[in-house]
Amino acid sequence: MTTTAIAPSPLLSRFVRVGTLTVTQGSRTRLLTGGQPGPSVTVHIQSSRAWVRILRGGALGFAEAYMLGEIDTPDLAEFFVWGALNQEAFRSGRLGNRFFSGSRRLWQRLAADLPHRSVGSTTDHYDLGNDFYAEWLDESMSYSSARFEYPSQPMASAQRNKYATLARMAGIQPGDRVLEIGCGWGGFAEYAAGQLGCHVTAITLSTEMAEYARKRLSSQGLGHLVDIRIEDFRATAGTFDRVVSVEMIESVDESQWPALFATIRARLAPHGGAAMQAITIDDTEWHDYRHGQDFIQRYIFPGGQLPAPAVLAGLAGDNGLAITTDERFGADYARTLAWWHDRFEQVWPRLAGPQFDEHFHRMWKLYLTYCEAGFRLGRIDVHQIGLRPA
Repeated sequence: MTTTAIAPSPLLSRFVRVGTLTVTQGSRTRLLTGGQPGPSVTVHIQSSRAWVRILRGGALGFAEAYMLGEIDTPDLAEFFVWGALNQEAFRSGRLGNRFFSGSRRLWQRLAADLPHRSVGSTTDHYDLGNDFYAEWLDESMSYSSARFEYPSQPMASAQRNKYATLARMAGIQPGDRVLEIGCGWGGFAEYAAGQLGCHVTAITLSTEMAEYARKRLSSQGLGHLVDIRIEDFRATAGTFDRVVSVEMIESVDESQWPALFATIRARLAPHGGAAMQAITIDDTEWHDYRHGQDFIQRYIFPGGQLPAPAVLAGLAGDNGLAITTDERFGADYARTLAWWHDRFEQVWPRLAGPQFDEHFHRMWKLYLTYCEAGFRLGRIDVHQIGLRPA
């Protein structure tokens, strides 16, 4: 291979401060080395149109070029980590400002779209069907971060550990009446009923998820303990000893966040407790992040918004709730996402077909690896929060 110039490599060379970047296009190769040690990544330019998209759209342009097969890299997550480590150098120029402004929004919005979604904003996402998710999620069918007690812990065990931690934070006791807001495929409800003997009311807006959860719980002999409802949280009535919500707030429009916290408080008995798992962004990033459209809104599904830690604290206080515990475990989400990505790649030959074409394949890889990098870098985080009536 020759090492002749690859446009716009003279521009790129100014922005590599950490690690190395190898760019190939046809028979040409360009090696760009920073002055500080760091990741070594490779990008293959398959079409000159990729440069145009990146120069015009920054991180979003890169995402589009990747989905269209105009650009490739053997390790997407590592490429995104490398890019973030070179962020300050990129910010020194107009291209860098555009790239990383888009990059920050992309990370945050992708993360907002990880967990369970509401009807209207996420129909297309969950129209993919239960069978699609069952192929690459673990046996718990949990589409939210696990909590690992040790690095080699099996995924299903780490997911149960997440449920156990939430139950502890909420103060769940055998026989408690528990409300779960946003129950997904029924993993936590199964744990609370099967392991703790609780009576669980679990609500969702997804008909397909509700049907799956009912069959699951019935097969475990737990149908008499769990009531799966297709219901908006604002319509739920009654009083409960405990309330749990796992990565559901991100799917609620920001204007409805006060209503969510007010519902938690209103449904709790005076002696009760609640627990919430939520993805967040840094307080300093939140106001800038709230505006603009990006990759995930355009290609995965619209909607989804991340709160900041200070926003969560304010919502709790404004609605008569006190935060008793707040634990962060973003590194566990990075590990969860890497596991999902590996499983997705393993089962892709079975999934590939008219419904799931190569464009979808690349889109889903981008989705999982970009979020993994964001959690690895601490750009986004995940919390488990204990709450009680103030």
